[in-house]
This record gives sequence, C-alpha cells and structure tokens, in this order.
Amino acid sequence: MTQPLRVASVGLGRWANVIAAAVRRSSELELVGCFSRRAQARSDFAAAHGCAPASSLEELLARPDLDALLVTVPNHVHAEVIERAARAGKHVFVEKPLAASIEDGLRIVEAVRSSGIKLMVGHSARMLAGSRRIRRLIDDGELGDLSLVEANFSNDRALELTPDRWRADPDRNPGGPLIQLAVHQFDLIRSWLGPVEAVAARIGHLHTRTRVPDLATCLLRLASGPFAYVGSSWSSSAAYWARVYGSRANAHLEVDFRYWNQGERVDAHSRLRIEPNGGDPYEVELEPADMYRDELEELARSVREDRTPEVSAEVGLANLAVVHAALRSAESGREVRIDEVLPEGVRA
Repeated sequence: MTQPLRVASVGLGRWANVIAAAVRRSSELELVGCFSRRAQARSDFAAAHGCAPASSLEELLARPDLDALLVTVPNHVHAEVIERAARAGKHVFVEKPLAASIEDGLRIVEAVRSSGIKLMVGHSARMLAGSRRIRRLIDDGELGDLSLVEANFSNDRALELTPDRWRADPDRNPGGPLIQLAVHQFDLIRSWLGPVEAVAARIGHLHTRTRVPDLATCLLRLASGPFAYVGSSWSSSAAYWARVYGSRANAHLEVDFRYWNQGERVDAHSRLRIEPNGGDPYEVELEPADMYRDELEELARSVREDRTPEVSAEVGLANLAVVHAALRSAESGREVRIDEVLPEGVRA
C-alpha cells in the first residue's frame, strides 16, 4: 500500500478541527503534528487528534517524516507560512482564500513555482456532489447553451464579530463576505464556466459593529460569454445555493448550511433540481462525496502523481483577483476587468 501523505496542522482554530477530522476519514493522509503559537491550543489539538505538538514552526518544518502542512492560520498570514513551508520543501494545503492581498497571493505563487512544491487551495464548494454533478451536466450538453449563473452564500458570522478579531479588520479581511463567502462561489462558477473577465459590484455595511462590510452583490462577466450574479450577506440566516440557466434545462443546487462543516454528511442534505425546458421538474439523486476529505486527497494524489492540483495557487490567485476587482468596482462605481488587478503572467 502507498504510504499516506504525512501532514501537520498549522493554525489550530475552529476550521483546523474540521480539516483534521477529514484527514481521519482518509486512508491517503496521516496527521502527524500540529503547531500554534498558543501552548494550550497545541496540547488540546494534539490530544483531540492524536498527533505530536511542536513548540515552533521551525521545529515542525524540520521533521523529516513530515510531507505537507495544512494551513488554517488567518488569511493575512498565509504567505509567510507558505513561503517557509516552500523553503523547507513541504507541500501545502491552504484554506481559502489563498491570501488577503494580491501582493501576498503573488508571493505564494512565486514560492510554489520556485520550490516545486504542490499547493492545493481549499475551495471545497466545487467538490460538493451537487457541484460535480452540474459540471457533468454542462460537459454532456444536458443543460444546452448556458447564459446565466446565480449564486448566493450567506450566514450570520459578522454579527459575532468584535473589534479585536482579525476578521473585523478591513486591511486583514478585505471585503468581509466577499473574501470569506462569495469567493467560494467565484471558484464554483470558474469550475463550471471558466475565468471571470470583469466585475461590477456593490458592497455595504448595515448591521455589524466593526468596520468590515457585511453585504456584497457582484455581477460577473465571464470570458466564455455567460453572465453571473453572486450575492452574499454576512449578517443573515445562512443560505447556500447556485442556479445555472441553460437553453435545454436549468439546474438548481441548494445546501442545508447546518451540515456545511460535516463533509461526510453535507451531500445527503443537498438538493439538485433540474427544470427541463417544457418538461416537468425533477430532483437528481446525489451520490455522497466528502468535500473536505476529497480536497485533501487531491493534494495527496498530486504529490504522488507529480502533477498540479485541481485548485492550484494560480487558480486561488485568480479567485482572489475577483474579490479585489469587486472591491475596486465598488469604490469606483464602474466595471473592473481582472487584468487591471492581476498581471497576465500569473493568470490561470
């Protein structure tokens, strides 16, 4: 049997536990270590997940039995951690978004290219069973000629924000729901229809006690022709859905957000409805997947097969560029092209 990819978690907050649980559901990875600057977080995580805590990132990266890092530190620290991993020759899984700024995203791309490590960005929504099924429907022509996508990802997390949290700082968390939620839908739309060419956006600040916005609406112009709308509220009841409009049929995917953290269960609580042109709507039975396990296994397989992961650093940077184009559009009141934000040489 092939040896599992030996991984360690860096940044041991809430999401690190979700990712560690996904590692345990896979035979292709093994969690061997962890690091946080907080000693109590290290000991608690190590006890919960059966791995060895390290007292420093240097100590962790020096382990000869370590293959890759699982990076769930705050977004604005991603570049620093990934550059250090790359210098140590360790592969990386990094939770979305790739970074907070375009400058940091470019640093990460350069670190990956110069070191030759594999990097997988955790845009898990494209790995939902319903998302994969819609991709097959598109590829097989069952939806016909596509013209429009509508999508929304919303929740109430901004209502919990206090000024001392990093997500409450617009410099470290630019765009609020744009970079925390809508970026998932930007990647999903890309996985179905290809790159975004330009963005027109509005953002708002309605209900939070901090300086970050809590509302975003974006109109995307895709290079392949269709348009897309993405909406996101960070101060509402949770919602996750996406709708594709085609000449032969429309497809509507809806996910029960209560199961979002449970990759092994979320597909059983998702609905994919097909609305044929002139026919009776029907639901498609989804074969359960596990989006968090699957994204980690994509990294493991890319290492084993020496290939670029599905969601590479360049793809993650392209998704981040949509966020920053949307911010620039909201500030300027005009449509902003992606090539105004992102150099051509690093586009995916």
